[in-house]
Amino acid sequence: MSRLTVKVFYALATQAAPLYAFGIMSEQAPAMDLDYVANLARIELTPEEKARFADQFASILEYFEKLKAVDVSGIEPTAHAFPVENVWGVDEPAPSFRPEEAMRNAPAQRENMVVVPKVVEDA
Repeated sequence: MSRLTVKVFYALATQAAPLYAFGIMSEQAPAMDLDYVANLARIELTPEEKARFADQFASILEYFEKLKAVDVSGIEPTAHAFPVENVWGVDEPAPSFRPEEAMRNAPAQRENMVVVPKVVEDA
């Protein structure tokens, strides 16, 4: 799967599809707007890519129609499949490295901090 495909489907899954699944988009736009999804993914699609993704999006939206038919009236909404309580351990002071020990394997350092390459893209 190409990186472009992953970005487009990630945008569909995280942004556009939930709107469609909950009926927010279905009344306004019966079909998924590929330009809208491409904008969510921050990419530009060529006409060939739009043609390729159109059928795939249609299949995904058909699946959402099937999911909307499932009766979930007695099911409580959840964020996790299993109850998650107090996932953090007790915060107690413990022996730690001295700064010299912690910096020993750092490829570059400055004022007891590890220096790393910039990973933020320019906007």
